[in-house]
Amino acid sequence: MKIVDKEEKPNNCFNLTYLLVTDFCTSLRSAKTAPNKTQVKQMLVGRLRRRGKKLKEFMLTIKTADSTEINTLLSIYIEKVKWLRSMNKPLWDESQFTLEALNKKYENPVFYVGIINNEIIGGFILVEYDRLYWPEVTDNSTYYFHKFVISNKYCGKNYSDRILKWVKEYGREMNK
Repeated sequence: MKIVDKEEKPNNCFNLTYLLVTDFCTSLRSAKTAPNKTQVKQMLVGRLRRRGKKLKEFMLTIKTADSTEINTLLSIYIEKVKWLRSMNKPLWDESQFTLEALNKKYENPVFYVGIINNEIIGGFILVEYDRLYWPEVTDNSTYYFHKFVISNKYCGKNYSDRILKWVKEYGREMNK
C-alpha cells in the first residue's frame, strides 16, 4: 500500500479511491501499465457517463437526529402528507406528525435522518419495542422501522434504496 505524505494527502474521496485502485493495479502489473487518474475515474464512474448523465455523486450520511433535525424531518413529513393528498392518495394525516404524537405512539422513538450536502433529504423512526402492532414480541431482538419518508425534491434518485440498505446493515450490526 502506498504511504501518502503531507503533500500527497488526498483532499476528497475520489483521490483516496484513486490511490487505493492505483496501488492495487500497480501490485498486479508493472508501474508502466498501471492506470492513470483519468483511467481510474472512467473505471469508477464511466458507466454513468456513457449514459449521457452528468456525474454528480453525493455522500449520503445517515445519523441519529438532534432536535433541530427532528423538526426538519417533521416538516418533510407534513410536505409529504400534503403532496399525497394532492395526488388523491391520503396515507397520513398532519396530526400524526408532531413530536408529542410520535412520542406517544412509539415508545422511545429514535429519529434518523439522511443527509446529502448538509441538507436533510428524509428520515425514519426506529424503535426496539412496538406494542401497538406487535404486542406479542417482548424481547428486544428486533428493530421496528416506521414513518420512512424522502423529500419530494430527492425522490427517484435511489436514496430510499440506499437508506433501506443502511437500515438492514445497521440491524445486523446491532444483532437485531
